[in-house]
Amino acid sequence: MLQVLVTIFVKKIAPFVRNANKMDILKDQILKKFGEHVKDLRIKAGLTQDDIVLNSSKITKGTVSDIENGKRNFAFTTLIDLARGLNVTPKDLLNFKID
Repeated sequence: MLQVLVTIFVKKIAPFVRNANKMDILKDQILKKFGEHVKDLRIKAGLTQDDIVLNSSKITKGTVSDIENGKRNFAFTTLIDLARGLNVTPKDLLNFKID
């Protein structure tokens, strides 16, 4: 019985887990690239993280730091607020290469 369960796991569930791990890795890479893009936009605009907070409505310095370091997956409303804080359009904020 145990052997049957192990066989089912290996054949049916393990590939799903491997794919889930690949998706997590891809998500982490995208968040890191996006964070680098945000930091580049901020620096090119001559802004500090505090400036972003002052220009936005609800975003915190901790959130900006987490985003720039690829540590935060955030809501659409945060994206809009981040764009406002950077004085760019959401389209400009999303204009970055993933590869």
